[in-house]
This record gives sequence, structure tokens and C-alpha cells, in this order.
Amino acid sequence: MNTTLILKHTFNASPEKVYATWTDPAKMAKWFGSSKDGAEIHELNVSKGGTYRLTMLGDDGIKYPLSGMYTEVDPPYKLVGTFQWAKNEKIENWANETILTVEFKEVNGKTELTYTHENLYDEKAMQVHADAARAGFIKIEQLITD
Repeated sequence: MNTTLILKHTFNASPEKVYATWTDPAKMAKWFGSSKDGAEIHELNVSKGGTYRLTMLGDDGIKYPLSGMYTEVDPPYKLVGTFQWAKNEKIENWANETILTVEFKEVNGKTELTYTHENLYDEKAMQVHADAARAGFIKIEQLITD
């Protein structure tokens, strides 16, 4: 089974602006995840070997903690890192470490973002991550136009 999710989204802003919105802790708290409440950012060290810890706030009132480490950082063009949910009875196979790559490419004054999430557990996990990423893209659109 192919457990790699690839999404593309075009933002009406430069890669620098989209990358800055993606990596700013205050802005990430607003756009991360599918819920209206976003996330609590506990740590965000956007550098090679830097780590992040955050808690996604679910619309169901449940908190979903996760963490990872950046393995490649090339501002404002590319981020690569690990992604792993903390132990949570609501998440099947929570211990599964995945790889997330986000690429920011300038195309005619806009940013074409490519979101690649590898090693997802199954089709259900792919759909959950796709829904959350797309919701995040919409919130980023709002943040870059404010």
C-alpha cells in the first residue's frame, strides 16, 4: 500500500511570506490542524536538528500532542522533518514516525507549496492528514492576506 500523501496548493504570496507564516510560532498556533482552535506550540526550533513539540486542539475537545525533528531546513524553499503523535488512545498506531516534506516554489509571483507526508499508517491516516493540511492551507491564506 502506498502510504505517501502528496498535496499541492498555490498561495497568492511569495515563498518568503508563506515560509515565514509556516515557521512563525504565533502564526502556526493559528493555522495548524483542522480545528478552529489551532494548536498550542510548546517548542519550535526551525533549524537542522531542531525539534518541535505542539498540541493540536481537536474540535472534539481532545488534545493531540505531537513532536518531530527537522532534518533539512532551506529557507524559504524547503523543510523536511519527522512527525510523530504522542501516545493517545484516539490515534491508531500513534508510535508510527512519519516524514513530512514541505516545498515552497515561486511560480509567477505566487508560491506553489508541495506537501509530502510519507509513511502514514493507512488510508484512514492519509485522509485525516489530508483534511488537516487542507484546512491549514485555508487558514494560512487568511493569515497572509491580513
